[in-house]
Amino acid sequence: QWQSFTLADNSVITLSSDSAINVDFNNAQRTIDLLKGEIRVKVSKNPKRPFVVKTEHGSLTALGTEFSVDKRSDYTLLKVIESSVAAKCQRQGCDVKPLQPGQQIRVYAEHLGKVSDFSVADASLMWNKHQLMVDGMPLNEVLTILNRFHKGYFYFDAQQLENYHVSAVLPLDDPQAALALLADSFPLKVTHITPWWTAIIVVPKT
Repeated sequence: QWQSFTLADNSVITLSSDSAINVDFNNAQRTIDLLKGEIRVKVSKNPKRPFVVKTEHGSLTALGTEFSVDKRSDYTLLKVIESSVAAKCQRQGCDVKPLQPGQQIRVYAEHLGKVSDFSVADASLMWNKHQLMVDGMPLNEVLTILNRFHKGYFYFDAQQLENYHVSAVLPLDDPQAALALLADSFPLKVTHITPWWTAIIVVPKT
């Protein structure tokens, strides 16, 4: 499910589960089109050939740095691990915002979100140990991430779950075990309709 390989310029890219990219390198620029999922990139420095990751929401430009890019349905999440990355949304005339290590931003097609801090150590835990560490993340977003690592489909009502917040360390390589941990902590009913289809609903306490 996890793939890591070295590009022609000696940059190293890691794809998480259910991720896809296109690579377009030329003499002027190095471009990665992130089609779906999440990647971590360790960029080989070359100031004459900027390294750019693009999604439908915008572009993320680095020279020599390490960062991750997570393409979601409504936005792209950039996390800078080392050096700096410039974020720009898809809209013409959109401002360019540089980010430093430990900073993250949501890039929407029409605008940039607010810059906030994240734990570089927690991010490294995901990529190195395949564990998801979250602190106050909405439950629907956690399930969306876990679903990426599941061979089947998690069915849930995002609006029903968005007011529940998760602080936990969850195994990404065993999403069903992660789901069981969540069901122990929240009023959830988990039904395995088939080996590939799991329904998750809220059962309010009586």
